[in-house]
Amino acid sequence: MRLLTASITFLIGICLAAPAQGQDYPFFVQPMTVRDVRNLADELELSREQSVALLGQYEAYNIAFEELQERDVKDFLDRGMDMAMQMRPWGGELSIPSREEISDLVGDGLRTLRGFGRIDRDFFDAIAPLLGDSQLARLELERDRRALSRMDMLHRNMVGEINNGAQGDLFGILRRVTIQPDLQLLVDEELARHARNILAALRQFEKSLLEAIEKVLDEIDRLGLRGMEMMEMMQIFAEEERINELKALFNDLSRPLQEASSSAASENLRAYRSLIGILPDDAVLDLRNRYIKGGFRELNRVLDRRRKLVRLLEMYEGSSEEIEIQDAIDALDAAYGTVEIPYMKAKNATRVYRTFGQLEGDEPLESLDQLTAIEDRTMAIHDRSNALVERLGDSLKESTEEKSASGGGKSDGATAKASKAIKGSNALEPISAESVQHYAQWIGLDEQVMATLELLHQDYEDRVSQIVEGTVDRMADQMSETEGWREYTALRRRLTRESVAEIAQQDARFFDDLALVMTDDKAAQTVASIRQAAVRSRNLSQFMQDDWQLEGRSEGGIEVGTLVYGIEIEGVPQEVRESMEEMLRGYGATMEPMLEELVERSKSVRELESRLWNDEADYSREVRMAMRRTWQERREKVGEAAGELAAHNRDTVDALTSAMPDEFKWRLRDAYERRAYPAAFEGEEALEDLIGQIRELELTPEQRTGVESSIDAFRMSRRDLTRDMIELSRSGDTETSFPPTRESMESGIAQAQLEYKQSQLAERTKVQLELLLEPAQVASVPAFAQVRKSEK
Repeated sequence: MRLLTASITFLIGICLAAPAQGQDYPFFVQPMTVRDVRNLADELELSREQSVALLGQYEAYNIAFEELQERDVKDFLDRGMDMAMQMRPWGGELSIPSREEISDLVGDGLRTLRGFGRIDRDFFDAIAPLLGDSQLARLELERDRRALSRMDMLHRNMVGEINNGAQGDLFGILRRVTIQPDLQLLVDEELARHARNILAALRQFEKSLLEAIEKVLDEIDRLGLRGMEMMEMMQIFAEEERINELKALFNDLSRPLQEASSSAASENLRAYRSLIGILPDDAVLDLRNRYIKGGFRELNRVLDRRRKLVRLLEMYEGSSEEIEIQDAIDALDAAYGTVEIPYMKAKNATRVYRTFGQLEGDEPLESLDQLTAIEDRTMAIHDRSNALVERLGDSLKESTEEKSASGGGKSDGATAKASKAIKGSNALEPISAESVQHYAQWIGLDEQVMATLELLHQDYEDRVSQIVEGTVDRMADQMSETEGWREYTALRRRLTRESVAEIAQQDARFFDDLALVMTDDKAAQTVASIRQAAVRSRNLSQFMQDDWQLEGRSEGGIEVGTLVYGIEIEGVPQEVRESMEEMLRGYGATMEPMLEELVERSKSVRELESRLWNDEADYSREVRMAMRRTWQERREKVGEAAGELAAHNRDTVDALTSAMPDEFKWRLRDAYERRAYPAAFEGEEALEDLIGQIRELELTPEQRTGVESSIDAFRMSRRDLTRDMIELSRSGDTETSFPPTRESMESGIAQAQLEYKQSQLAERTKVQLELLLEPAQVASVPAFAQVRKSEK
């Protein structure tokens, strides 16, 4: 039963494979990105003029991709979601679609993959006339690289899961390895051969997979599973005869898939051996470290010891231990050379074909004795090196701990991790100096009082900073005692709650001090309103971060009062301010009971979760299903309450902006949208920094015109994409839900597509700006160096 279920649900999983793998574009084939095109220009050693022309061809590529997306990709995803909703392989249900539906979906997916291939081919054909003879030879290799890239998510991932030796991506690895120019031609020839062979293996795997799917569908028809209840299926497959039939079916179906995967693994090993015979020692070491990590755990353990020995060699430089460490590295290298290739060959030999019994451990693997003997030799190399690593490493650790203890310090790694966990909480942020400046505008403080307020705020910030640093220290101290993400999350949340309570006391002290310098009753009333909004904001922020379902609901976590009081309002007429304050008091009065309702609903859910997820609780299946239904209903209520808060916030901002003069309302709207929909503005600041640095250069009139034109085009397109993302967030359910709904999946895919377009717009603009500048100008712009560093 597990084989049949996995085979069918896999057909649905490929529809959403890209988001699950954290890819940029939500599909199992990724289009070429701006970074891919930039790498292509580097590989082909294009001139500036050729690069500009290449970018123009990429615009045509994007148009063709958009057409494919709106036609074939959209249709495939729609049908895939329909089938997922029909099957519902969650919550103990499984409804098997018709044979025709499954076959058509698989065929459409592969045809869509071919559609990407046609667009890629047209792109490469269009740039070929721009190139010289030597560049054309390199272009063919880039065609192969792209062909393999199209097969990464489906073909290579599946092949690598079956046979780890097929996981290594030599094209991707060699892009990160420094290769001497005089060896480049030999490396390219080997990669071209490798591409032909690995593509043939992956296509054979695809053919075998299609045949296996057809046989699975035959079995479904033979057993009459379609339309059968889940419980009835389970009873059928509990019979020993059926279990044996499934094992035999697995052995039959998986053989061609395993053999195709073995062919890919063997080709990887052949190409790897050829490449290490071409490259110099330093490049071989780099290639080896990257390649071994993929599918050869025992070898990687030995190389990990080597990496630690190299680090120890750096730490003990100039000491009496330096010679001992260098001798150990040399001995490891010599011994490793005797086991690497034999180990890989033996490992691949055990993976050519494994029956169900062999995978379950009931039957011995083929060639296992040979592999075991080589593994023993490999581990002996590891153990000899490890003894020295542990001895010298422990001595170094003791010395470091003594220094740390005498200085009252902690592990840098633990402190950095704790700092990231704690300081990432909005609830722990102090009231900013900028916000305080804007508070003063609302209150109407004179310069003398303002000077006093600045001193009060500086003192307040120092106290809050001490609280946060103390929390980081406590987190770093206690992290070593936590086991698993649940304990870690519980620790972070507990310490954050404790710190929020301490910071709230400092907030209160700051507002008490502020109230003391107020002599006007009206000003004191405004201070009280600001204070109440700040209290609600911190409590709400803490609460929203405490509940996993609410963490993504940014709009419901906004306290509008704090937002309004914290923006620039100089120039807004006094009567408008008074009207806005009145609205904010009404907003707060309405928000209080809504927030209380949300807290109560969330509390009831978490109480049920603690029972439902208690591994020690012995509930019957029926009771657990009833509890899960109740849990889902309560979670929906929590979502509804959060949605009501978001709607209340939105309505309040609409009312406030309608009362403000046109020249000021955009400030509030912009501040609100940045808080409510942070994903829509992600990456904007980095590009604006780059734009600012370029504008400071001494540009020619032609360069200035080109730069400003690119900036204007970017901002216009970015504004449109941002608006689309905001509208989607407002109209659709973009939060993760379980079980998923068609609406949530559609919104998630649409959001991912917009985020992809947004990121590509930024990357394309960076390249356009870079091509407008001279190399010396590019080198003088720090943001360009940062871009290159992040890409590496």
